[in-house]
Amino acid sequence: MKNLIALALLFMFASTGLSEGLSIGDFGGRFHKPKLDIRWEAETNTFPAHVWTYRFLPNNFSSGVISNLIAVGGFTDRDQTVGNASEIAFEKADNSRTLRIRFKSGIIQYAATRRYSYTNLVQGVPNERETSALTTNWIAKLGLNNSEIERDTNGGAKLYFFDSVTTYFIDRRPVRDLKWRGVRFRRSVDGGTVLGYGTVGNGEIHFGELGVPVEISLFWPNVEREKMYLAATPETIMKWIHEGRAVHGLLAPKVGSPFKESSIDWSAVKLMTVKRARISYDAGPRGAPYERMYPFLSLWTSLDMGDHTLEVEVDCPIYSE
Repeated sequence: MKNLIALALLFMFASTGLSEGLSIGDFGGRFHKPKLDIRWEAETNTFPAHVWTYRFLPNNFSSGVISNLIAVGGFTDRDQTVGNASEIAFEKADNSRTLRIRFKSGIIQYAATRRYSYTNLVQGVPNERETSALTTNWIAKLGLNNSEIERDTNGGAKLYFFDSVTTYFIDRRPVRDLKWRGVRFRRSVDGGTVLGYGTVGNGEIHFGELGVPVEISLFWPNVEREKMYLAATPETIMKWIHEGRAVHGLLAPKVGSPFKESSIDWSAVKLMTVKRARISYDAGPRGAPYERMYPFLSLWTSLDMGDHTLEVEVDCPIYSE
C-alpha cells in the first residue's frame, strides 16, 4: 500500500507529552477503540532503537550544479536578473527559459517553454526506461547523494512516472502528442521517506523533446540532526493506538476510484493486523515555516471487518518527549 497521507500526519499531543512539534494534518481520521484486537506481524529487525529530529539548513549548491543548470538553459551573463548570497536567477529575453536558485531554502526551479501544434509535434520524448537513466544522470548533476533518495524494493531509486499529452483531431482522427515525460523522486533520511506539506524533500523533472529537461523542480535543504529520542517498541505503539493517538489514511472504496478520506465503522472492526512498519519524516504542517522535520511511524494494516477486509494505512507517533 502506498503512503497515501504523505502530507499531513503530524501529531501534537501536548497533554500527554507525545511528539512535540507535530500536529494533526488535513488528511486522515482519528479513531479510538481501546479494546481493539491488534496483531503485529511486521518485521522488527529493521526497527530503529533511536530516532532523530532534524532542522533544515541552507543548501549552497556547488558551482558544478549551478553550471549544469545554466548550461541546460543556455543562459549567459546577460540573462542574469538576480545575483546575491541568497539567490540567483536567469531569464531569457523572450521568457522561453527561466532559472531560479534559492540557497537558504534549498530550492531550484527551472522551466523552458516552446510552442507546438498539430503541424509541429514533439519529437523524441523518452520512454520510462530512458527517463530512468536520464534521471539518474540528473540526480548526479544536481549534486544529490544516491543514499538520500527513497529506494525501491530492488535497491534502486524509487521513481514516480507521469506524462503530459495533448490530443489533436485532424480530419476527425485523434493524433496524440506526448509533450513530456515526468518523474518524481523523494528524499530519504535514516531510511525514512521525507514527507510534508508542499514539496519539501521532493524532486521533479520533466523531459521533453530528445530527452532535454523542460522543467526541474527541487526542494532540498541540507539537514542537521537536532535531538535524539528512544523509539517506541511495537508494544508501546499498539498501546498508543488503543489510546487514540493514531490516524487512519485515505480509502478507495472501489478499485480505480479516486482516493478520498472516508470514515470507518470501527465498531465493526474485528482485528487489526500490522503487516509492515516504516519510519517517515514530516517536514512541517500547513502554513508553518519549513524549519524542522520530525519522525513518525507509518503502518500498513489489514482490518478484518467480518465479511471483508480493508487495507488501511495507520500513522502514529514513534517517540515520546
